[in-house]
Parts: sequence; C-alpha cells; structure tokens
Amino acid sequence: MSLNKKDLCLTHSSTAKQEEEQEERGSCQTVIYELFNIREEKIKTLLSEQCPAGINEHEENIQNLRSGVYFLKLQTQNSKEIKKIIHL
Repeated sequence: MSLNKKDLCLTHSSTAKQEEEQEERGSCQTVIYELFNIREEKIKTLLSEQCPAGINEHEENIQNLRSGVYFLKLQTQNSKEIKKIIHL
C-alpha cells in the first residue's frame, strides 16, 4: 500500500496457498476495502467486488479527508487484515 497527499493506492496480493485454493474454487473472490475513523465508525466502502487471483490495484482520492488516524480493513473470503493510516 502506498500513500501520497491526495491518493490512496490499495494493492491486494494473494499468497501462493490462497491462489492454489482459489484455483480449486475458481479464479475470483470477493474483496472488500473499508475505511474507518479512530472511533471505529465506517467512513466509506472503497471497494466491494469480485477480483481475480493475483495482484490487484485500486486508487481512491482521499484529499477530502481531514488529517488524522484512519484504519483500512481488507477482507476476502478467507482472510481479514487491518492497516493503520496516518493522513496529514
């Protein structure tokens, strides 16, 4: 994941094990990116769609967000990850 002043670039990549499991079930899975504030209130769903196995990118303009601490939740059918973002 990389950040600059106005854009949020999200990159999701599957592990080899996840890709192998996806090949058995099919090549796509539902990927959800959600942005939360420090009070755990959901700000926005950035992405909620079927994505192919491998590396996928999604860009989001965050210029209108106030400076502060945010959390990005990445959820797939077989994993969930939360990243802390400090937006200045």
